[in-house]
Amino acid sequence: MKKIGYLFVTILLSLSCSDEKDCCSQIAGNNTLFEFSLVNQNGEDLLNENTQNSYNTNNIKLYNLIDGEEILINNPNSDSPNGYSIFEKDGLNLFRPFFKESNLEISGIIEWNPNKRDKISLEMVQQSENVKRLVKIKYNGEIVWNEETATNPDNRYFQIVM
Repeated sequence: MKKIGYLFVTILLSLSCSDEKDCCSQIAGNNTLFEFSLVNQNGEDLLNENTQNSYNTNNIKLYNLIDGEEILINNPNSDSPNGYSIFEKDGLNLFRPFFKESNLEISGIIEWNPNKRDKISLEMVQQSENVKRLVKIKYNGEIVWNEETATNPDNRYFQIVM
């Protein structure tokens, strides 16, 4: 009976989303997903190709940092072969990275272009035997999202101004 209840809740949550990518971070079991927007000083979307000095989203590279070694994420048979997805929500393009989750602390590099690289670090807790939950995100060493101070901990979103 409990399995039917969980299935019903999962289906209900799935159907309540207008776009599957819009709410994946709020579906049970996706406790490590997050996304962020990237804007310039004028608030213009740097992931929009029509914005001056925007980043070419086809050339962005994502690396896992494992024991100090940068490992390029390359999964040609996946929905996100370069380790990230970009989607539009509320007029902004959002960047959602997918890092290899081997530990409770994960680090990675986002290479926007050959001249611009940023480090991102994730801290998680073991919520249950098979589920990790994201509790803190650092971008270039600065805390940009923290579950303890977030107004809505289920909405793991932040904005980077470059």
